Order: sequence, then C-alpha cells, then structure tokens
Amino acid sequence: MRLRVHALTDVGRERAQNEDSLHTWRDEHTDVLVVCDGMGGHEAGEVASAIAVEKLIEELAGGAPMREALVDANEAVVGESRARGTPTMGTTAVCARRAGATLEVGWVGDSRFYLFRDGKIASRSVDHSRVQKLVELGFLTPEQARNHADSHVLIQALGGGPGAQSAFDPSDFSVSIEKGDTLLLCSDGLYDMVEDEA
Repeated sequence: MRLRVHALTDVGRERAQNEDSLHTWRDEHTDVLVVCDGMGGHEAGEVASAIAVEKLIEELAGGAPMREALVDANEAVVGESRARGTPTMGTTAVCARRAGATLEVGWVGDSRFYLFRDGKIASRSVDHSRVQKLVELGFLTPEQARNHADSHVLIQALGGGPGAQSAFDPSDFSVSIEKGDTLLLCSDGLYDMVEDEA
C-alpha cells in the first residue's frame, strides 16, 4: 500500500508570518507525515514548529516509538527555547507513520488527525485543550466548545512554557487503514474554517 500525499500551508488572514511547518518522508515500506503549528502570539512559534518537525521526522524515520519521538521533540523545543531565552516558545504537533496497513498516530496540542472512510469520519484525535476537558467532564457540548472563548487554550504543547509542560503526556494510537481511506493531518487553521462533517 502506498500513500498519495498532498500538502498545503497558508499564512491565512490573521498573521503576518506562517508559523506552520510540515514535512513528509518515505522509503520503500514506510511513510511519515508531520504537521506542526507554532503557537501564535508566542515568541518564535515558527522556530518551534520547524525544530519539532525536523526532530519528529528524524525519530520516526529512524524507527523510534511514537511517544518517544514526541517526548524527544518536546525536549528539542524546550532546549532551544532556553538557549534563545524565549520561555513560551512552543508548537502543537500531529504525526503519522504508516507501515503496511498499520498507521501509528501521535499528537500534542490541538493539531488534528482525521481518518475518513466511505465519506465519514472513522477516527479522529482528541485535542489537548481546556474546552475539550470541559466537554469530557460534561460541562460543555461539542457545539458549545467550538465557539467558546477558550477554545484554543492548550493544556499541552511541545515547549510552550511551564503550564504546557506540567501536564505533558503525548497521545497516540494505531489504526488499520484500507485502500480508499483519506488521512488528514491539519492545524486549527483548517478545522476552524470548516465543520468536521464538511
């Protein structure tokens, strides 16, 4: 099984510079996909996302376990933020590695993974955000969370300062993929504009 990969990034209408980074890597048996979204409003978000993408590609292409790769990427971003004196430098990350029909997915923050099968969402990552926790606890509905004032307050990130680091615990899962599936890795710049169903 081979993946056909397409990538697109755009600065959008809110910021002067693009803080997203993405990269793909493949050999005869494996595909690795990584998307990182530097944290807007924080120092050097574009640097954090570039460092994270580079480290994740290196680790995942080298066969590292998904969670280990995310932990190592976090350490790389934290180390660079200390060296630069930019303590809140951070990024979200979502990555996937395919070997055969097995896809490993990992993420930190609110960049997302979607698996579409037969025109429907078959699987999706769950954001590391304040409002997602409120949804899980039953205080908000998903519809209320989408338009909530704190919808982009993260409880985890790669880097991002002490708050994001205090609960650092990357998420991951594996899923079987089939011919005809569509995989989507994206930042909030996409899913803020369109509903999941769209």
